Amino acid sequence: MEYPALLTQAQQGRASLADIARFARRPYAAVLLHQPAGIITAIDLAPGLRQAGEDAAEKAIRAGTCVADLSSLHLLSLIGEDDRLRVRAAMPKMTAALASVGDATLTRDQMRGLAIATYTAGLRADGTVERTTLSAAEQATLREQSEALEALMASLESRSPASRVDAAADTIAVAGENGLILWCDDIALR
Repeated sequence: MEYPALLTQAQQGRASLADIARFARRPYAAVLLHQPAGIITAIDLAPGLRQAGEDAAEKAIRAGTCVADLSSLHLLSLIGEDDRLRVRAAMPKMTAALASVGDATLTRDQMRGLAIATYTAGLRADGTVERTTLSAAEQATLREQSEALEALMASLESRSPASRVDAAADTIAVAGENGLILWCDDIALR
């Protein structure tokens, strides 16, 4: 897919952050941490989609298990410790795709490397490069978030699907192959 088409689809909510990561050849978790505007959309507002999500969450809590995508684990790492512990207690048997473990580790390594970077770069809609200088505080926040995500990932059981692609696709495949609920907060991916 070409950049302008992907950008248009992302702006319309039809391309996931996983699609952007594949295009940029970046770890999915790194794209989650670098989201524009820092906004994480965790619920669907459309009544049918919201109800389906609530029904799936109820089923996962009753079963005490789910397959967690990096997007949901990133969100989980951002909430308060008491709430995070409540979620983990409600679903003690969370599973992750093995590719997600490697993705989280690669992201942590890249975020540690930001300490020597003077700026990050991205493409604007017109194809020009936009350089953004990261403050020391922003660099520290990204490192902390990547380390929290990696630690959370390490606490989960991991599985590989029959056919491996990448962190996002493998997570969906693991859920499908094992008949488990998928917990995913990347709305377009979901």
